[in-house]
Amino acid sequence: MIRLIEPHDSGTIQERTFVCFILDASGSMQDSKAQVLSGYREYVETLQREAGDIRFGLTTFNTECRREVEPGTPITSVVPLTEVTYQPNGMTALYDAIAETVAAMEAWLPEGGDWRALCVILTDGLENSSRSQTKETLKALIEARKPHQLFAEFSRHEGEP
Repeated sequence: MIRLIEPHDSGTIQERTFVCFILDASGSMQDSKAQVLSGYREYVETLQREAGDIRFGLTTFNTECRREVEPGTPITSVVPLTEVTYQPNGMTALYDAIAETVAAMEAWLPEGGDWRALCVILTDGLENSSRSQTKETLKALIEARKPHQLFAEFSRHEGEP
């Protein structure tokens, strides 16, 4: 079962928070589609009830990465995904999606700002089609950002970054 953390339970939501959500839309997610849509909607609605300035970005990925919600969008402007807008298919370019999303988030974050960054990754599978990132380069990317960003992954498989 996929369960998304509640922001107020995690202690991560502060006055100015950037949440980048990275969502697996590969073919293996088809069986979990209803659960993913429900969990994502519930998570966004929870963020919308939080106090403070929360900005959001959504990347979905399969063989390719797509920005569904541009980084820096006010959480109050984010609309839920639907059966039409979330269509799982293709392979799993997980590493590329994480690296591209982190780069987009960092490009948006203001210099010297007091923003807290949270990357939420929802996936059910293992990497099988990234072209620009490897497990080693992704681990280095995450390690370099740990003092400034929190990474939370929700997956049925263990052992992946």
